[in-house]
Order: sequence, then C-alpha cells, then structure tokens
Amino acid sequence: MQSTTLNNSHPLASTQQVRHVSAPDRQLAIDQLAGAVGEHALRQAEIDQRMATRLIELRDELSAAKDEIRSLRAQVEQLIQGISQGLAQAHSQSTRDARTVLQASVERLRNR
Repeated sequence: MQSTTLNNSHPLASTQQVRHVSAPDRQLAIDQLAGAVGEHALRQAEIDQRMATRLIELRDELSAAKDEIRSLRAQVEQLIQGISQGLAQAHSQSTRDARTVLQASVERLRNR
C-alpha cells in the first residue's frame, strides 16, 4: 500500500520538475529532440534504401539462377534423350547380331 502511494507521488514530482524548466531550456530540449528524430528518420531512410537495393539485387540473382537451372535442365534432357537413343540403337544392333549368330548356328546344325 505504501509503495502505491510512493509510485503515484513520483510522476507528479517529475511533472512538476518539467514545468519549472525555463522556456529557452525547454525550446532547446525540443529542438534537440526534433533533431534526433530527424536524424533517426534519415538513417532509417538510408537503411530502407539499402535494403530495397539489396532486395532488387537478390531478385536479379534469383532470376539468373532460375534461368541457369532451366538451361541445365534442358541440357540434361538432351543428354538423357541422346543416351536413350544410343542405348536403343545398341540394343537393336545387339538383337540383330544375336539373331544373325543364332540363325547361323541353326543353319550349321541343319547342314550336318
């Protein structure tokens, strides 16, 4: 209960102290505060500008990376298609060769 009374009396004391500040000192404090707020706003604007610039750079890098990935995928697809065609041709040739050897063996067996 006593602490509540002390806490309630403290803000009044600080408010009374502010009222006793002379007008030039008060104006100086206001000017300093306005300067600090303005400086903070300028710094924040600079930070925002740098962030926006970096975001644009990152967007461009991402776009370039996506283009590179598309190109690599196309190359992989071409490679797969080429390998598949080569394997199909090799399989066909192997089948023809095996058929030829088999037919030659059957012919030799008939001729005996």
